Amino acid sequence: MSTVTQRIPNFLLGISQQPDNRKFPGQLKDSVNAFPDYALGLLKRPGGKFVSDLYGATADGKWFSILRDPQEKYVAQYDDNQFRIWNLLDGSPRAVDMGADVTHAGACNLTNLKADLATYNTAVTTTATRLTELHDAQADYAEVLAGQNATEVALFEVQYDYDQPGEIEQTVKSGILKNANDVYIVKNNNTVVSSTTTLPTGYALGSEFTDEYPLIAAQGYRVYQAIQTVAATHDATQLSTAETAMNTAQTNYDNAVTAEATALSDYQDELDLCAVDSIATDGYLNGSTASDIDVPTLTDYTFVLNTAKTVALTPTNNTRKPP
Repeated sequence: MSTVTQRIPNFLLGISQQPDNRKFPGQLKDSVNAFPDYALGLLKRPGGKFVSDLYGATADGKWFSILRDPQEKYVAQYDDNQFRIWNLLDGSPRAVDMGADVTHAGACNLTNLKADLATYNTAVTTTATRLTELHDAQADYAEVLAGQNATEVALFEVQYDYDQPGEIEQTVKSGILKNANDVYIVKNNNTVVSSTTTLPTGYALGSEFTDEYPLIAAQGYRVYQAIQTVAATHDATQLSTAETAMNTAQTNYDNAVTAEATALSDYQDELDLCAVDSIATDGYLNGSTASDIDVPTLTDYTFVLNTAKTVALTPTNNTRKPP
């Protein structure tokens, strides 16, 4: 069978379930984690990152974004006659003034709502900071605790050099060599620690690997793993200091969690008072559902459009231009 070649200009025509002989050049059988861009070609889908739960969000409604500049980005939802808005950068909620043509569930005070919301958002940030500090303190304590006692480390590594075609040279990089004169050559990362008939302080013979390395054995050496004793890196005073720091960080985090819960309760109380019970009959959003709402953004202004409204002229006629 002869070879068939074909030049395909791009892969931007999407997925097709047609047989291959009926696909247009550029159509794909499948496209996993990719999207077509006419300027840049077929690109990998950008990865996602979890930022935050959206407090107060509902399962239904209309979702839309408000993107003003790199630092002022929001994601919003319209449901139950009410708008809910969150900061797209960190997921923190924002207060929304629904206007004068709605009836609230209670004595809604927008100033109090904003104040309690600001306190809650600050508390969330503080809790996250205290949690990071606690994790750092716990890691420091674990390191100091692990360094209280001497430890043993097994050292053994052989490197290979190919000087000439067909010639291989084996060299112990870390380990112990013993020659016919009972001299121990102790090496640690290509550094000769000692070369005497006795092992240096802090080193002991480990497992023997002579049979596994015949090229080294042929030079008259026996090959061993080196067991190095590493002295304790931290003392009891450092452990006490690290434990105190960890306990302090734990207390700070617990206090932050309590403060956040209190702030959330206060914010939720104000949020319940400001919940929308109904919209006035002459209100712009009266009778609208989530599917009726369109939210275009032009420059720094976001407009709410109720597509269920009938567009009509006003009954009052004005002169188009001065006579």
